[in-house]
Amino acid sequence: MKSLNHVLHKIHNSISTTFGAPLQPAPRPPKPQLVRQLRPRLDDIIFCSQLQSLHSPCPNLVIRQPSVDLFCFRDCWVVGPQGYIFLNRRTPLGQGGVDPQKMMRPLPKLSSREDAPLFYLAENSVSRAHAVMQHLSRYEIAREFLPRNTQVIVQKGQSEWHTPYLQATGAKINCRETSFGTIQSSELYFVPLADEPITNLIGDPNHYLSLRHNALLGMHLKKKPVFISRGDAPRRRLVNENRIFEISRRLLPDLERICLEGYSFKEQLAAVAGAPVLIAPHGQGSHLALFTEKTTSIQLVPGLPTLENPFFECALLFDFFATLGGESITLSCASGEQRLQQNDDWYYPESKFEHEINLALRSRPHDCVINFK
Repeated sequence: MKSLNHVLHKIHNSISTTFGAPLQPAPRPPKPQLVRQLRPRLDDIIFCSQLQSLHSPCPNLVIRQPSVDLFCFRDCWVVGPQGYIFLNRRTPLGQGGVDPQKMMRPLPKLSSREDAPLFYLAENSVSRAHAVMQHLSRYEIAREFLPRNTQVIVQKGQSEWHTPYLQATGAKINCRETSFGTIQSSELYFVPLADEPITNLIGDPNHYLSLRHNALLGMHLKKKPVFISRGDAPRRRLVNENRIFEISRRLLPDLERICLEGYSFKEQLAAVAGAPVLIAPHGQGSHLALFTEKTTSIQLVPGLPTLENPFFECALLFDFFATLGGESITLSCASGEQRLQQNDDWYYPESKFEHEINLALRSRPHDCVINFK
């Protein structure tokens, strides 16, 4: 049934486009649906990690804290697995730079109705790292202003891993998923992403400290250094990862290499959160540094050490979250190569890494004991 529904939506989309029924995107977000301002604009945060300044000249990361608003759309539609919001049949809410003509359109006669209030987290939320850094904070900052029976809606197939993340915010909640067809929502609450989501902080830093505390409560943590592999990643693999791991293990004999594929959220935390040293090629796994304490986190990043390199900028943001609370130190090391394609596999210079890991480990606070040779 879901396949037929999906096909019918696609046919409807093609026919509408072919016969000249263009969509008319709403301004983002439309002001009449404003419920309240959740937070005014706050001062920028300037971040540079302790190790980064010792290692080399590095740009300061400017983290902006824009104003945050809560909106409510009544009798709207959430369409397709991507969860496109339509305020009426012809008016989508512009989402994530998607071409409106490529959006799946609503078919109201085939829609399923949802009368419980929904909070929308289906936009660009398939990455666990983005979910933690951007999306959980949208829910956290709005939660006290939502009706008690509000459900969170996420993309199709994502509720299994979203739910434990949401529960780590302290919410006793499960997720509702988007569908292959149309969901008619009587009451949809929405906090827009900031225009530049990498460097705009929607949540309060205390939200992330609370998330860390709740996620680790009562857990038994391994106290071993950890290397997070990207060997199972579909793209952007570190081609000399084995050699980088061997160099690391010479200095940290009990270093353990793990692949996160197949690990539950709790299993990831149990493996990583107690690590005195965390080493990772930059990727989704790097966000787990948020859940560590008294840890030296070392990220290896493709490209140049500038804010024009989105991977390096994102790595510095992960560093900021890792150092909240003041007990961890971080270092993000850029390979220095000019990259032609953003998602190509890449190489990290081994002699450069050996110098950098020595610097990082010898700069650790004295109360962080490791087996270091």
